[in-house]
Amino acid sequence: PYSMTNNTQKRVYFGVNGSAYHGVPILLNLWNNWIVRDLFQSANASIAAHSHPLPVTVREDVLSQQISGFAQAIYLVLAFSFIPASAIYFIVNEKATLTKHQQLVSGMSVSAYWTANFIADFLIGIPAS
Repeated sequence: PYSMTNNTQKRVYFGVNGSAYHGVPILLNLWNNWIVRDLFQSANASIAAHSHPLPVTVREDVLSQQISGFAQAIYLVLAFSFIPASAIYFIVNEKATLTKHQQLVSGMSVSAYWTANFIADFLIGIPAS
């Protein structure tokens, strides 16, 4: 088996997921435990590591709340942009296919057409509210 004491390079390269704050200390503790067990030739030798993060400061808390509020505002704006887009889609589609013209020629009144459009848009908007 590989032994730390026979390692002539004295270098080790680690690949660590940096998004996990606890990843590097855990990796270093595992590495140090491996070295200790190799040096003392004992399976019971180990180093214990404890991690106690510092408390969140007021400034960090305010910054976190601001970022969270900004993200919520962006999500809300994006969500509400779909409601008018879905209502406008039918009007643009009507303009392309001339269905309003066909209905007016067949005897439908303009007020009945727009009232039906309003009711349909209202019903489409109900699930979003």
